[in-house]
Amino acid sequence: MTYIKPHKLKPLNEDILVVSKYIINDLKDIHNQEDKISNVLLRLKNKLKISDKSFIFSLNFLYMFNKIEYKKNEDKVLLK
Repeated sequence: MTYIKPHKLKPLNEDILVVSKYIINDLKDIHNQEDKISNVLLRLKNKLKISDKSFIFSLNFLYMFNKIEYKKNEDKVLLK
């Protein structure tokens, strides 16, 4: 995965590991640790100025390592 490796020309806030950490922290701050994907994206865009692409890659990364759960019917992510 070339997206995980840092590169000197890539901004640190676009790194998948950094964005994943912020997603986890954001979901921990919420009372029930679940929220709509669009809400999480908006909060992180305001905080980090990230792109949609890095957000989606980070969500996939967390999902692959079983750190989040996706509720398809409600379009929500849940922290495990």
